[in-house]
Amino acid sequence: LQKFLDQRFVLHRQFNHGVFVYDHTASIAAMTPYAPDRVGGHDAGSELLTQLLETGRSVIGTPFFDESSGRPSFFIAAAVR
Repeated sequence: LQKFLDQRFVLHRQFNHGVFVYDHTASIAAMTPYAPDRVGGHDAGSELLTQLLETGRSVIGTPFFDESSGRPSFFIAAAVR
């Protein structure tokens, strides 16, 4: 899965904060760009992930101003089956 994400360069351009793939326990299974210290990390406290895991339906988060990039951002969570 990690290799698959890394080979999809379009993801790097379209999703400037990266793409994360979580397992059913809300642990990061893979991500791009790859950060070995984050893979395996747990985001169970994320409201979007909680909604996605409970309903199985895609969720779009509320837009927010990202201080690290200086740009507006939002999160999208979708189930991959």
